[in-house]
Amino acid sequence: MRSFLKTCLLLVSIIISGLSLAAQLKKPKYNDSLFSTYYHQRVSQFRSLPSVQGQIVFLGNSLTDGAEWSEMFDDGRILNRGISGDVSAGLINRADEVVLRKPKKIFLLIGTNDLARGMTPDSLVKNLLWLADYIKQESPSTQLFVQSIMPVNKVFKKFPQHMASVANIQLVNGLLSQSATKHDYLFLNLDSVFCNTNGELNTAYTNDGLHLNGLGYNAWKHHLFPYVYDLQSKASMIPLPQKIQWKKSFFPVYQCRSVLVNDTAILKEANVLLTKLKTRGLEMSIVDKVTAGKFIELKLGRVESPQNNDEAYHLQADDEKVVLTANTAQGIFNGIQTLLQLSRDNAFIDNCEITDWPAFS
Repeated sequence: MRSFLKTCLLLVSIIISGLSLAAQLKKPKYNDSLFSTYYHQRVSQFRSLPSVQGQIVFLGNSLTDGAEWSEMFDDGRILNRGISGDVSAGLINRADEVVLRKPKKIFLLIGTNDLARGMTPDSLVKNLLWLADYIKQESPSTQLFVQSIMPVNKVFKKFPQHMASVANIQLVNGLLSQSATKHDYLFLNLDSVFCNTNGELNTAYTNDGLHLNGLGYNAWKHHLFPYVYDLQSKASMIPLPQKIQWKKSFFPVYQCRSVLVNDTAILKEANVLLTKLKTRGLEMSIVDKVTAGKFIELKLGRVESPQNNDEAYHLQADDEKVVLTANTAQGIFNGIQTLLQLSRDNAFIDNCEITDWPAFS
C-alpha cells in the first residue's frame, strides 16, 4: 500500500512538472530581415555590455532612444534600451538581453510604430502582455511599469501614418490599463502629462508632433521620478507645512536663471539658495529686476500666521515663477528649505500654494 501511494505521488509530481514546463513561455524566433540595420547595431552593442543586476531599464522605441536617461536622473544605474523605429516584435526578439540582467525595474513604452504599420490594437496588446508575462517568468523580482502610448499632434503635418492611429492609441491604452493587475505590472498613463485640451500631444513638448523636445523629456522625467525612486507622487516635506494646496501644471526650475531679491537684508539667504542649487547643477544669479524668463523671487512682506510670525512664510509656484514671501530673513530661510524639497528632481516644481509657521515656540 505504501509503495502504491509513493508511485501515485510520483506520477502526480511528474504530471505537475510537465504542465509547468508546458506553460513556460518560449521566445519566438524572428527573421533578421524584419529589423533595420540600426536595430541590429544597437542590439549587438547591448549584448556586448557587462551584465549588472539591479539596474533600471528604459525599454522602447525612438521616444526612449532619444533621452539621455542616466544624465537626466544623474544615476548610472539607469540603462537606455530604446531603439528608434522599434516595434513590439523587436522588443520580444531582444527581451532576453534585458531579463538576463535581472533589472530592478523596467519602464516600457512601445506601440506607436506598430499601429502606424497597420497592426491591430488586439494584436499589439497581445504582444505586450506576452512580453509582460515573459519578464515576470524570467525575472520575477523585476518591477514592470507599462507606460501608455503617447499622444500625437497633426498640426506639424508630419508622420501621417502615426497621425491616423489616434483612436487605436486610445483603445490600446485602455486595454493595457485593464490588464495590469492580471499581468502583474503597473500601468502609467502619460496623457495627464502630455495631452492638451484636445487630447493631442501638447505642442510645447514637441517640434514634429511625435517626438519630444527637451521640455518634453523633463516633463516625462518629472512624472516618472517617484516611480523610479519609490516616492510619493508629490514631494514630501519635513516638517509638513501647515497649509498646502496643490495645483495643476508645474514650474520648470531647470529653465530658471534668476533669483529676484527685493531687500539686501535677505541676500545671505538668497546666496544659500544659489549654493544649494548649484550643487544640483542648477546655475542661477541674484538680480534686482527680471525682464524675461522664469524666475524665483524672494521678498520680505506680510505673512499672517496664528503664532511665530517671525518665522512664517508663504510660497506660491505657478508656470512662470516661484514667489517666496516672509516677514523676516528667518522666514525666508525656512521657506528655502521647503523650496529645495519641492524641487527634488531638479526639473520641475509642482504648482502649489503653501503657508507655514513653526508649530511650537
